[in-house]
Amino acid sequence: MRLLVSYHYHRNTDLAGLVAELGGDVDLFADSGAYSAATTSATINLADYAAWLRDWEPLRRLLRQTPPPR
Repeated sequence: MRLLVSYHYHRNTDLAGLVAELGGDVDLFADSGAYSAATTSATINLADYAAWLRDWEPLRRLLRQTPPPR
């Protein structure tokens, strides 16, 4: 399962617990949620967001697109 989590909405979520609840086989993608924050007049502290990314680094996976053949 692929799961996108937004820092704006999940800054206080136990992501390890969430992944475990979903059975553990989860590709977790992290997003700042900047658009959501901006539309609700919230702010995202860059240092806090960076710390959140570091905290959950073991759970995150980055899928890279293979460039099309030339």
